[in-house]
Amino acid sequence: MRTSGRLNGFLIRRDLVVTVSLTIALGIPSCSRSQQASISAVVPHLELSTGRLDLGAGKPGELLRGTLYLCNTGTVPLEFSITHSCGCSELDPKSGTIAPGEQQAIAVGVTLPSYANSERAVELLTRWSEPGTTDAESVARCVAVARCPAPFQVSPLFLNLGSFTPGEVGQATAKVHVAALNGGAAFSPEQLIVRHGSKAFHVEKTIPGDGSAFITVSITTDVAQGEHYDTIELQLEDSDQLMKVPVNVQVVEPLSVVPSTVFLRADGATGEFRPVDLFVVSRGADSQLGHVRVVDAPSGVRIEDLGSVGNARRRVRLFINQEADWEQEAFVKVWSEGGTDLATLKLVRL
Repeated sequence: MRTSGRLNGFLIRRDLVVTVSLTIALGIPSCSRSQQASISAVVPHLELSTGRLDLGAGKPGELLRGTLYLCNTGTVPLEFSITHSCGCSELDPKSGTIAPGEQQAIAVGVTLPSYANSERAVELLTRWSEPGTTDAESVARCVAVARCPAPFQVSPLFLNLGSFTPGEVGQATAKVHVAALNGGAAFSPEQLIVRHGSKAFHVEKTIPGDGSAFITVSITTDVAQGEHYDTIELQLEDSDQLMKVPVNVQVVEPLSVVPSTVFLRADGATGEFRPVDLFVVSRGADSQLGHVRVVDAPSGVRIEDLGSVGNARRRVRLFINQEADWEQEAFVKVWSEGGTDLATLKLVRL
């Protein structure tokens, strides 16, 4: 049977006597005397035991747990609801009512990512109001943090190989150094497993003999133009600690027009198109650009070379007259004197 009494002006439920005793003995956060002394005389008020709940460290994919305490420092009951910003987390309970001077323990769980050297910070929002009222809700925020430490040292943690033309991809190479952490567990480079998925990259492990390993990343010679991404996975044998190193590279045309697509709309009154200024850019090893000319274009299209803007760039002006006879899309090929590469410009009529 649930009974109650009063102690120092506060309502105490008999079925919570054991909980109160444990709170004193074990140091579980509760409504402090200073909080109780500042209880509002008019409205409910909620305070959190912490604004940053540290759930500690664990292994990849592990569920770390902790407890957040909600304390009603007001003089009337309050209704609360609590939400989280990530599907990787769980809360129990998610709503309820707290009497004046009492607290509610919220069990918080956060699942770590599937790889090491990671951290998750989940925002917890607690909203509360007086039961049966239409008053605007108040909000309290807390961040629950869970960490997955690195099992060994990896440098760098991200590889951006840069931008290369098809003839330069042989120059696209970089290395990742893997070694034991300072003061950490022993590291055996022979037991290091290296995996990756993209056929655009070639990945090779070498062991220099100093207790570390190097992972050399390069580009395959037949890679297509465009952006290429990969993830290098590093893991020791018989270990569930996995580290990931993202990799990316861009393979570009030796000669290109920027922007590569132009959208055109004719003037409603005159039917004419406005001139458009563009850049022709060389990204090849020999970046010297000569005079730019059109070598293949539909009727009504011409380009005027406005001069160089540095060795590797020239400004041009595109003119479209009323003789243009394409319906929706057209392609223009441009060439720089002294070079062998062509650049493609796409025209779209609106």
